Amino acid sequence: MVTAPLVAWRKPVEDAVLERAQQGGRPVVVQPGLLYGGENRLIDIFYTAPGKDAGVIPYIGDGENRWALVHIDDIAELYVAALKAKAGSVYVGVGGVNPTAKECSLAVARSADLDGKVASITLEQARAQMGPIADAFALDQQLTPARAVADLGWTPKYTDPLDVLSRGE
Repeated sequence: MVTAPLVAWRKPVEDAVLERAQQGGRPVVVQPGLLYGGENRLIDIFYTAPGKDAGVIPYIGDGENRWALVHIDDIAELYVAALKAKAGSVYVGVGGVNPTAKECSLAVARSADLDGKVASITLEQARAQMGPIADAFALDQQLTPARAVADLGWTPKYTDPLDVLSRGE
């Protein structure tokens, strides 16, 4: 899995946490995907709000890169389920639906009453507007919650992120 420089710090921290399992601790790591639903979402901060102001919702490049999304309520349930996980376990917290960035932008444009107005911006433009998080938004991430489903019985309830995004929820 490719990691954006902005979050490269996570791997050594997660490794340090998991080392506690060898010392008798019960560490478990949950690696959440890109959150949607609720308030204060990165999608709102970097796409919805600026897009409303500009009259068009951006996407980076051709927009065919996929986002590994997870609803905020689902990730909360995964954290609860992870309390019973075996020490040293690592779970990817995603909903299993990986829409393209362009599809997400189109959904956000509907929620912002922009009538489907989206536009491609270059990664350089995105970096200028968003800062280093643009590199994370440009990644193509197709991830699955299979391990969390198999080990913990966790099943994401929100399986249509585009519908949620288009309603602005």
